[in-house]
Amino acid sequence: MCRSTASGRRLSYSLHRLVHRFIHRKALVFNRKSDRHPQGLWISTLVDEPSRATIVTRCTQVAVLRTTAERAELSVRGVGTEELEVATVASSTGQAPAARRLHAFIDEAGVRSRSKASSDHFVMTAVVVDDQDLAASAQFLAQLRTDLGRGPNDQLHWVALKRHEQRVHAAKSLGGQDWATISNVVACKRHLSTQITDGQFYLYTFRYLLERLSWFARDSRATLGYTLAHITRPQMTLGELRQYEAALRAMPTSIEWASLDPKGGQIDQPARVEMLQSADLAASAAFRAFEPDSFGNTEGRYLHELCPRLYRRGGGAITSYGMKLHPWDYNTQAAYPWVAAL
Repeated sequence: MCRSTASGRRLSYSLHRLVHRFIHRKALVFNRKSDRHPQGLWISTLVDEPSRATIVTRCTQVAVLRTTAERAELSVRGVGTEELEVATVASSTGQAPAARRLHAFIDEAGVRSRSKASSDHFVMTAVVVDDQDLAASAQFLAQLRTDLGRGPNDQLHWVALKRHEQRVHAAKSLGGQDWATISNVVACKRHLSTQITDGQFYLYTFRYLLERLSWFARDSRATLGYTLAHITRPQMTLGELRQYEAALRAMPTSIEWASLDPKGGQIDQPARVEMLQSADLAASAAFRAFEPDSFGNTEGRYLHELCPRLYRRGGGAITSYGMKLHPWDYNTQAAYPWVAAL
């Protein structure tokens, strides 16, 4: 706290000089994930995207910050009692700081085929994680393995969780992770036009998911990469994924390509990319809310436990972001009235 009005005036003057200096140098970088420094320093962003310049706009509890660097992008430390010294990572030659990066881990539940014997629904789900939170996500999976009595190297698969309470715990645990954002696209196959081929239906599902991932990345001012779990029903190769991406780029879509990694997506195994195991849990939890079992019953508890992590954008409908159904028309709205209330 300020010990006197005079010291407050001196600090205000120091802040003014600091702001003036860094507006011209455009070297002060602040991670936008935190709008407020823990000790009271508020920041705002200049309209200067190339340099990502940021300035101090006000200090609530007028104090000298005495802290070490909390992120690689910015170091703020206290010097004496009347001055702030800001150390920057952007070089004086104008080198731009690294952009924020997100990664989406994608898996599926249900069968792609639309034969009479196949599932009535097909779910494609992405769990989005900021790259700086990957360590926390690994700790989450390690703890969940312990909770479920699995070994440190065991993979977590929904089908291997045989008991209801295990599935509830897995869904509830994932739903409690602040670092995760989940987006689902649910294809209601019996409501789709019979003129759409299986390949087209999969392309539409993939397109809808990429649209939502790109919107989230755009709003987060980040670049998003994505990895799909290795698909064996039928197997999709990396070359086919590139064909899908190229086809989508040629179509009139709402995908914000500038917010997606230009290298395109990857395909890998949950054994090598363990966060794909979280995507498996999330996709299967959503699938069980839609797909009837052999007795005609569905289980919505798992999806409800994930609700805190579903992608929501302002006051937009959940059916436009975190829980996209297709087709979304009068018939599906009547068949699944509960979805809009999630």
